[in-house]
Amino acid sequence: AATSINRDFALDLALKPTVRYPFEKIRLELYLGLPVGLTVSMLASPDFDYEWDEKLGANLGAVAGATYFFNQYVGANLEVGAHWHWYKATYEENGDEINFTLKQGLIAANAVFALGQPQR
Repeated sequence: AATSINRDFALDLALKPTVRYPFEKIRLELYLGLPVGLTVSMLASPDFDYEWDEKLGANLGAVAGATYFFNQYVGANLEVGAHWHWYKATYEENGDEINFTLKQGLIAANAVFALGQPQR
């Protein structure tokens, strides 16, 4: 049986409000974001020999990033930050409740496709 929990056992559904600052002449955009949302526990997986009664949790993060646009619609993005996740699960055999707090750093590189008309 598995004895430790890692980040592979949570799924985040989050909104990320951002404050952006575009440098239009060089097609670069800097931003700060605050992801906030729900965390869905994934403890009931084939890796465990026992069942968990899982509760919906919450997540919160802080990120900073930059996006470089190659043209009006396509760009590349780099983002760094931190995320925190809180959720509960009950081990069904004896009813013990376990509270999980998951903290993780984030470094992400993404392709960007911007929809809509560019602002002038």
